Amino acid sequence: MIQRRHPIQSVAVIGAGAAGLAALKALREAGLDPIAFEQSQEVGGVWRYAEIAPGGGSPAYRSLTTNTSARMLAFSDFPMPHNLPDFPTRANVLQYLNDYADHFDLRRCIRFNSPVEKIEPAEDNRWTLNLQSETSLPRLFDAIVVASGFYREPRWPALPGLDAFRGGVMHSCDYQGPEHFAGQRVVVIGAGSSGSDIAAEISETAAHVELAAKSGVWFAPLYVNGHPADYSLTRLTQLTPPGLRTRLLRQVLLKTYQELGLKLETLVLPPLDLGRTRVSPGMRILAQLRAGAVSVKPGVAGIEPDGVVYADGTRSAADELVMATGYTTVFPFLPAAYNRVAELYRHVFPADGANLAFIGMNGVTGAVFSVSEMQARWAAHVFSEAVALPPPEARRRAIQAHLKLHQQKGTSPTRVDRGSYLEELAGLIGVRPKWWRHLNLLGILLIGPLVAAQYRLDGPGKSDRAEDILKGRWLR
Repeated sequence: MIQRRHPIQSVAVIGAGAAGLAALKALREAGLDPIAFEQSQEVGGVWRYAEIAPGGGSPAYRSLTTNTSARMLAFSDFPMPHNLPDFPTRANVLQYLNDYADHFDLRRCIRFNSPVEKIEPAEDNRWTLNLQSETSLPRLFDAIVVASGFYREPRWPALPGLDAFRGGVMHSCDYQGPEHFAGQRVVVIGAGSSGSDIAAEISETAAHVELAAKSGVWFAPLYVNGHPADYSLTRLTQLTPPGLRTRLLRQVLLKTYQELGLKLETLVLPPLDLGRTRVSPGMRILAQLRAGAVSVKPGVAGIEPDGVVYADGTRSAADELVMATGYTTVFPFLPAAYNRVAELYRHVFPADGANLAFIGMNGVTGAVFSVSEMQARWAAHVFSEAVALPPPEARRRAIQAHLKLHQQKGTSPTRVDRGSYLEELAGLIGVRPKWWRHLNLLGILLIGPLVAAQYRLDGPGKSDRAEDILKGRWLR
């Protein structure tokens, strides 16, 4: 890709979920002219749910509840309503995104019912965009923001014997509720947040549920010392050596299991390593484990016509299999060369060019909205030339070093730690809080929850409401 020859002004944003809305707002604040193309007729992305739609119409299911607290989940300058539960429901979050779109007048920048068919590089370092619903000439844009989400194509595990299984098989993306599983023996394959939550809910009607955790899993409570657990992810925590953080977390988890009366031998607990070990938050799964309604098993080695064979050689009969095995991130509207989200500079920009950005395409340890928002603010700064990217060769070296590091650790190159990643991007655009200017907030900034409003205290996009949000005084 050659260097652009003129300033960026027009930007196409693909998707109007949380990441797309954050991108629209950031781009407008940077003085650019964005327009979002949303394939459905409403905002909200994965948080939408329709009872009559196949699979609910999105990966969200009817009873979905967040495992991150409302205060941490909120965007930096728009707190969630004070009367929401600590952990909002799917419907709460969808309403919040609608309120966000209305508050910042974003709907006028969105074209609904407009699925994108193809985006291709054009002359003069611009992009052409074709919609599936139109046969007219393609639109021309100076830049593209891909914010369509990575919950697109369900990933199916290659399990020997699966084709011969006589029971029902579904992916978690099609799960709506537990009714279908009443009285059944169910195996949920995949012990991430969705798999654990679905297993717990199914177990309320099923005869029994087994949760297969390929690499083992630790289950974390949603509350610690009476407060949402993610409140403990403070700036001081970020400064604590990883080894000490791991030991402290292990003590908290073991204490929780002891208080619940869980026997460790009934769990599949791998060595705890904050960088690579799966920790699935949720109180419902812990309650169902204690009740014996859910059993944790090792990974599945193969499938038999009437059940499963686990990696330890044990067998279980099963009537239904639920694959909570994640998704494959693909963008069918982009050329194949751009379908490599693991090979992005700081998870946003390809190595070449500065007029294509990917927002919200990585897993996050913690609340995700603020990460997408910070990525969008950085992209808007780059597009408006307020900040510059390193040369392509430097980006390439950084990407390769990043991939090599994660390969050595055996961790996912697309997953980020929320706190350190926010600090990294905030430094690029000059919005890290200057604590010496806010001595009255020093305690909050050091040992308070890492609420995104702290990145509105200083620098571009500074808000007079940030201090009140951090102190809990600006409530909707």
